[in-house]
Amino acid sequence: MKLCMNSNTEKIDEKQDGNLNMKKKAIILTYFLFFLVISSCNTSMQISINEIPLHKNEQIVRISSLFTPYNHLQLKDCGAPSLVSDVDRVVFCGNKVYVFDDATDIIVCNDLTGRMLATTQKHKGHGKNEYVQLSDMAYDEETGYIYALCDTPSEIMVLDSLLKIIDVIPIKCQPTEMCVLNDCLILLCRDYSSGNFEVLSVSKKNIDNNPSVVLSSPMVNNRVMGMGRCLSVTNGECWVSLPFNRSIYRIDDSEIKEEYRIDFGDNWYKNKHSSKPLDFIEENIDRIWSISNIQKCNECLWFNTNSELLYCLDTNTKECKSYDIIHDSIPFATQLIIPQQGMKDKLSFHIMHGFIRSYLRKSEDHINLRNSQVYILAKENEIERNALIMIWNMK
Repeated sequence: MKLCMNSNTEKIDEKQDGNLNMKKKAIILTYFLFFLVISSCNTSMQISINEIPLHKNEQIVRISSLFTPYNHLQLKDCGAPSLVSDVDRVVFCGNKVYVFDDATDIIVCNDLTGRMLATTQKHKGHGKNEYVQLSDMAYDEETGYIYALCDTPSEIMVLDSLLKIIDVIPIKCQPTEMCVLNDCLILLCRDYSSGNFEVLSVSKKNIDNNPSVVLSSPMVNNRVMGMGRCLSVTNGECWVSLPFNRSIYRIDDSEIKEEYRIDFGDNWYKNKHSSKPLDFIEENIDRIWSISNIQKCNECLWFNTNSELLYCLDTNTKECKSYDIIHDSIPFATQLIIPQQGMKDKLSFHIMHGFIRSYLRKSEDHINLRNSQVYILAKENEIERNALIMIWNMK
């Protein structure tokens, strides 16, 4: 009997040991699968980070060596609601051109001759379905709708091709910029509570939901910005770079897919924690602190900074060059890029009315200039009193 009991006891112990081993194996297998899933998620979320050297071109470059004039659009004077003070964004869509002017808080729809077809001027006011200020304009390539970002009150107006209101949607943040990318809206906000710039994403179908954070970058000085726009959609891709951040990011599916980190060297700003904007600007007057107006042409990302130079980042060679440009073909243009959507591999430059008037005054002393195409273009702008948009082809 004792021998039988000992034998049974040994069998029970062996069975318990076997169960224990099975549990250990199950636990180990569970942990293995868990870490495998985590590691596969991390792999899918990894972004391509490219370190980009900057090569400064010491010589002054004629724009005709880089671009050829493609087209120009002189907006017509169709009365006060048609007049654009400054072009912040432009969208080319079929036979229509949409221009956003931050200074006058309007979006104007024009035909290809520059004549006004519609304007959001009629929506300005304090009543229902009206706005006081506009911060930005975005174009939805899928639906053809125009999105107007209202600063006061904080909402988004969805407009049809002739700028008639389809919907007005309150939003739970106060963005300064916006673009439409596939099924979502990409928003740029300043979060003063955290002291960060934030790039947010929200579904087009649920704009009034809480957005998710795509990118966060600290504000060194909340009163200092760059010149132009941080968000742009070009050739179906969304590009962003925030003030005090030397990287350019490509966003897709509400995630950062690529980062180009530019080495500005000693030309990058020095942070001495200046609380006053003028002190910060004075300390960094010859340095870079922002990247803006990103426009893709072929494999090149053209952009501005807070300096007067024009920059080109080649995504193939992973190099960036700066250019001091002379506009020999259109002498009254500037290096300031107008973010445009709808024309592939084209670049638009800002035209300042003061530069055009100065050119016309100088032309009075040169009779041979009065018959030139450039003079005729400048004279037309003087007559129309409206914005002139120049589009260039990259060579």
